[in-house]
Amino acid sequence: MKNALSAAMVLIGTFIGAGFASGQEIIQYFGIFGNYGIFGMVISCLLLGLFTYCTTDNICFLGEGEYVNVLCKFKWVSYIINGYMILIFATMITAFGESFEQMFHLPKMYGVLIINIVTMIILHFGADAVVKFNVFVTPLIISGIIISFFANNTVSVFNNFGISAIVYTSYNVITLPFVILGMKEMLRNKKVSALCSIIFSIIIFVLALCIFVLLKGVDGESVQIPLLSVVLGWYVYVLGYVLAMSMLTTAVSSGYGLVNAVNIAPEKVMFFLFFFALFFSMLRFNFIVKYLYMVFGYMGIYILVQNFCIFIKNREKPRKIKIINNNYK
Repeated sequence: MKNALSAAMVLIGTFIGAGFASGQEIIQYFGIFGNYGIFGMVISCLLLGLFTYCTTDNICFLGEGEYVNVLCKFKWVSYIINGYMILIFATMITAFGESFEQMFHLPKMYGVLIINIVTMIILHFGADAVVKFNVFVTPLIISGIIISFFANNTVSVFNNFGISAIVYTSYNVITLPFVILGMKEMLRNKKVSALCSIIFSIIIFVLALCIFVLLKGVDGESVQIPLLSVVLGWYVYVLGYVLAMSMLTTAVSSGYGLVNAVNIAPEKVMFFLFFFALFFSMLRFNFIVKYLYMVFGYMGIYILVQNFCIFIKNREKPRKIKIINNNYK
């Protein structure tokens, strides 16, 4: 239970980035369909849970090296994954700057520099710091979103909510396999893996539903950080903390993933990320969520489908590989 919960917290911390916690993603991918958007969220969370379980199973039965080879058998898949990690890192930095400006009426670049520097410090201390940071901060993020919901709630570019749900899920799962790879020792047990997947998908659905209800009727084009426009009083600072930590956890996870994905000295990767994020922050946040995320969503469908295909193929093979990975039960 402890391993399942810890792993779920890391996954949630990676998933809840600026787009989710600010409400922009919920508006752009679900809110535009009205109440039908709830069905889209159900589809998305079911896919997330299945993807997490199938990916864990694939890694444990194939082994880390073989799994990565199968998933990335086409070179362009690696380019998509690395490009998406760069995009997510820079987007978190940009969103923090937008939140900082909207809350404190100070220049956006001040917030950009603050989160950029803090992220680099955490990345400097490596994997252990990344996991501990996510495990500690994620429960606080979850609590903050729920508190904001109860305190403030008294009661497109897509053809339909189903396609929107698939696209939303697809760009979010691009980096999840590599986060799971880092926790493979915690998820060696099938029951732990299944429990982690269930906890992950249920919590994401509950949080998405809270944000969906809060933002009913809000126009995502008129404000960069929608939730800050509906939360009142001192709860603004609770939400400000939630946003800051969610952006930081996702930026750290994406930065760490890129550092480990490319065969380049970590210091050089961090140097590139720092200055790329500064220039990237000149873009508006809602433009990034609406268009750039969507592009990666369509490309990420391959990774979503490929993981399910690998899982099905494993069911068809004789489980001789159990001899190799006999501690996965």
